[in-house]
Amino acid sequence: MDKIIPNNSIPKSEYWDLITSTLSTYEVKDISNDGKVTRRVVNDDYFLVNDVWNIHEIGKIPNFEEQYNKRKGIVNNIYFNCVNPNVNMEIKFVYYNQIFSDRWGILSIFKSISGSLRKLAEYLNERHPNLTSLLDLDIKREQKLWTFWLNGKGEKTIYIKKMRGEEIVARTEIDGFLARIYNTLFQLTDTRDEWEKDRWDVRVLNKKYGIDFNESTSCHRIDFSNIENKNFSKIFKEYIKGRLISGKNFTWGTALSYGTYTIRFLNSIAKQNPKWNDFKKLERKHIETYIEELKEHTKTKLNKKNSNPKKYVRQALKCVRAL
Repeated sequence: MDKIIPNNSIPKSEYWDLITSTLSTYEVKDISNDGKVTRRVVNDDYFLVNDVWNIHEIGKIPNFEEQYNKRKGIVNNIYFNCVNPNVNMEIKFVYYNQIFSDRWGILSIFKSISGSLRKLAEYLNERHPNLTSLLDLDIKREQKLWTFWLNGKGEKTIYIKKMRGEEIVARTEIDGFLARIYNTLFQLTDTRDEWEKDRWDVRVLNKKYGIDFNESTSCHRIDFSNIENKNFSKIFKEYIKGRLISGKNFTWGTALSYGTYTIRFLNSIAKQNPKWNDFKKLERKHIETYIEELKEHTKTKLNKKNSNPKKYVRQALKCVRAL
């Protein structure tokens, strides 16, 4: 058997076959005057062989005609400038999938994130010219190096935003770009069942298991990767899966809320008891420590006029109590 791509479960030959075969074709959506949508596959290796993508060429594809007609004021080309052909192909694979799945618009890739792509190529050429695959990277370590490198180039990497009444430090678009490309590549080539992954996409769960969600929401993913104790992660994932499948008073929105509040609790217990694999020895004192941490968190993070620290604590404890 071929060696496995690092940080993934797919053999190398299958991995590169998936990427090259995907980039060698594309699906066209034709919409008739009566609104009927028909799909057809076009064998065209434009996206595979070209490291410069031209908006006029992409605009010929019916999927992008409407966006193309609104292209005023954007550049004609985007450049995939990594000296390493493997990495270049992986990044093109991410871009291809994002635009054909309508997750990224072509106006976005030719304008708002074009600078991020240019900087990423510069960084990878400087630091990793001989990289076999982006998935070889230790992404947590690499993110720190990428941020440091961007700061050295005078790029802004953080800003303050409000979320659920809480003021948090967030990454700028360019600072999150490396992880965004890496994580998307990983997800696109991860052949495991969605339930086995550390990041669940409700759109995948909907198609395969009928998990309902509000299609107008932008919150499509739950991320379990920040749970420090892997046994706790497994227990929590099984709980959320069971509740979602049962469909009884437990929506995708509820699951998102549990993800927001419960992961902090799991990491608190893991910090208090690093050797634990379950919650059989959980006592009142552990909960009290967690509550103190919650209160401290609300003091430092939820201190604006419209914040509601008491409500935040109640909601967090409600989620924990249900486990």
